[in-house]
Amino acid sequence: MEQKVVYYPGCFANYYNPEIGKSLVFVMEKNGFEVLVSRQLCCGMPMMAN
Repeated sequence: MEQKVVYYPGCFANYYNPEIGKSLVFVMEKNGFEVLVSRQLCCGMPMMAN
């Protein structure tokens, strides 16, 4: 049975460094996980980072 994991990318990963999210999904799938990507909403990180 394949295990499932939910990935919440947030806006930070999508807009500031999308390669991190793509790499995470790639590694998880290579290790036998089914990656479910949640709907992208603002995570608040851009506001906290400034």
